[in-house]
Amino acid sequence: MYYLVEQGFNILWFLLSPVVGELLLKYSSREIVKTLLIASALLFLPILIGYSYTFPYFNEILFFAILATSYTFIVQVISPQTKIVIFVVSVFGLFGLVCLSKIAGTITVEEKWEFENYKIEYKKDQGFSGGPLFTYKLSRYTKIPIFIKVIEIKVAVPDTLNGCSINFPKSKLTFDKCVYNNGGPRLIIENQ
Repeated sequence: MYYLVEQGFNILWFLLSPVVGELLLKYSSREIVKTLLIASALLFLPILIGYSYTFPYFNEILFFAILATSYTFIVQVISPQTKIVIFVVSVFGLFGLVCLSKIAGTITVEEKWEFENYKIEYKKDQGFSGGPLFTYKLSRYTKIPIFIKVIEIKVAVPDTLNGCSINFPKSKLTFDKCVYNNGGPRLIIENQ
């Protein structure tokens, strides 16, 4: 659900996956579609274990490719009537998810800081009703800089909202968001 709220209208693009699947079915060979599905699935594996690609929208593009190519294989083995039902259900089902994501609220990145191998995002999660929830999300880049993994999420309490230090105890890091002589905040690693 968090993903739906975070992505919002970007999920509308997934509505096109059955259409693209139909185009692939009509204009591409089975081998090309199979290769695209296998490549997308292999590239999607790191996402399943908690990593994300650092390229904008690459996770969504991979998922879109998997949906569209899977659609082509599913509709080849079913009757034409069932094909129409699957097409309509997938389009309206994805549209329903988009509507649900907009009703559920919005998540915006208020501020972002990047350090050597780390990225910290200050996010505002405004739900359907009530006040917003502010969080600090600590992520670490892997040795291969195309991947990033969320390490810890810290809910911003009044102490962190008004003070300078945000402690990430699991990661043994402290983020000092106040501005210093060098002109910016700093990240302190407790073990060093």
